[in-house]
Amino acid sequence: MQKDRSDPWVKGKSRELMVSVWYPSLPGGECKPAMYLQPAAAAHFSQSINPAVGIGPDQIDWTNVDTHACTGANVKTQAGERPVVLYSPGFAVSRQFGTVLFEELVSADMSLSR
Repeated sequence: MQKDRSDPWVKGKSRELMVSVWYPSLPGGECKPAMYLQPAAAAHFSQSINPAVGIGPDQIDWTNVDTHACTGANVKTQAGERPVVLYSPGFAVSRQFGTVLFEELVSADMSLSR
């Protein structure tokens, strides 16, 4: 973390950047399934976003939604084109809401799209 950049919205703190990396992985090996939303993000959405779209605060267990992603999987190093996506959803939406999109992009065989 670069300590000399102050956060313009939080006085006295250094600016931070949250990054998630999605990539094609090698088959096999240990696969610890990635959570769709981390507990703090899940609690926030249950209390603020759910009611805004007509869902009760505790009707969805966001921490128990299955993904096809693994945490810490080994990178598939086979040569090939891969998309790079910079994603910032905004409007207080968690970056995890793009999980399905990222799973599809990193698992796609890019040679088929030509």
